[in-house]
Amino acid sequence: MAQIKNKTKTQIANTFAGGRIIDGDNQIAELLWEKLVPDCGDAPTEHGQALRWFTKIMHECNNNGGYNAKDADGWDGLTGFYYDACKAVANFAYDDADDRIKAYRLLRNTLKYSDRVYTSKRIQDRQEALAQVVYAKALQATLNTLTKPRSK
Repeated sequence: MAQIKNKTKTQIANTFAGGRIIDGDNQIAELLWEKLVPDCGDAPTEHGQALRWFTKIMHECNNNGGYNAKDADGWDGLTGFYYDACKAVANFAYDDADDRIKAYRLLRNTLKYSDRVYTSKRIQDRQEALAQVVYAKALQATLNTLTKPRSK
């Protein structure tokens, strides 16, 4: 991780020229998580919160089979927390309404049908693409908060 911490905005931007934010060893994702997401509670920024929610959704699907997220009487078949989390991640990731709907449905279905998700390469590819968008936007938002140092 020390290699990433000392890079300039330009060096980081050049690293992502290929369009992939989450690299093979996840250094960028780990650094973003470390800097933006608190150990407990809500993140202080929208982009930190989007990372937190996206990770919670994936964790719930991978580790619990979506069990804690399902609610037959809830919003769209999900508990209120996971419904809000799916909406927030989709809204953070995309500006276009159609893309937001697609992202929301992907996250919702990931939770509702997690037992079938991992047999579908197509769904896994969509999840990976959404992860790339969420992390790219979080990185962009983080870099936008930095200011250029003044010359001496």
